[in-house]
Amino acid sequence: MLVLTKPIGYRAAKITAAVTHFSGANVSTQEMILAHSAAANDVTLTIYGTVAAPATANLGSFSAAINTTAVALKFTQAAANSSVKMFIQFIK
Repeated sequence: MLVLTKPIGYRAAKITAAVTHFSGANVSTQEMILAHSAAANDVTLTIYGTVAAPATANLGSFSAAINTTAVALKFTQAAANSSVKMFIQFIK
């Protein structure tokens, strides 16, 4: 699922994401930094500071891609019916 489209004009973003299963039984929180080079048409996503409850909860994974107009942050669900909420800081 597409969770964020970032305009090319911003070079970086710091993101805190909380993923919750619809039952409320599992939750995970990740902090990540996304940077891109328009000249190289490249995007890098580093995920760190992952905390899950219970510790074995695996609700999914994040990935990033770039096209000519935007950077896309995607979330692939490992458990159906999960929701993603984010706090984002864009850096020009």
